[in-house]
Amino acid sequence: MNLKSWHYIKFLLKATNQHGVHSPFVYNLVTKCFYDKTKYTDYKTLDKIRKGKVSRKKSRLLYRIVRYFNPQSVVIFGSTKDAINKTILLAQPEVKLLEEHDWPDYEVRKPFDLIYFDSSDKADYLKALVYLLETTTNDTVWIFNHIHNDPEFSAVWKTIKRHKKVRVTIDLFFWGLVFFRGEQVKEHFRIRV
Repeated sequence: MNLKSWHYIKFLLKATNQHGVHSPFVYNLVTKCFYDKTKYTDYKTLDKIRKGKVSRKKSRLLYRIVRYFNPQSVVIFGSTKDAINKTILLAQPEVKLLEEHDWPDYEVRKPFDLIYFDSSDKADYLKALVYLLETTTNDTVWIFNHIHNDPEFSAVWKTIKRHKKVRVTIDLFFWGLVFFRGEQVKEHFRIRV
């Protein structure tokens, strides 16, 4: 058994579903977004977009997350940009979509509603964190890919969770979601999807 498989088994033993969630915000996200069983007509297009780039489960979940939060501005970092870009635009055609080479020129004071991180370099995550923490609002959503790929990324994920501005995190094993909701007590969830 490889290390990633072992981490996944440990994750499953500690993870929960909506019944183990006592935060109304997270409960609604889990029941109305993560576990949404709607057969969206866009799924057919989405399946063509993602072929060989992103798993079906992840592309459909990203689609539902974007629909749920309805972001107006999104920044994307990483290697699967094309499939991710198209998924986000399919879910929210009016979004202002930036890639990592665009964001330094973007007005620093303007917040981003959603940031998707898919880098294979932990230094990229840490560099982006320093800059992008200044652009968060109460409703900003960050999605991190690779949080359990290796010990370095697990360490970065732990650093993110500990940051004082971070209020809620959700570990889906393949992604980590981060929220900055000042009205909530600091909580960390592991959710099976």
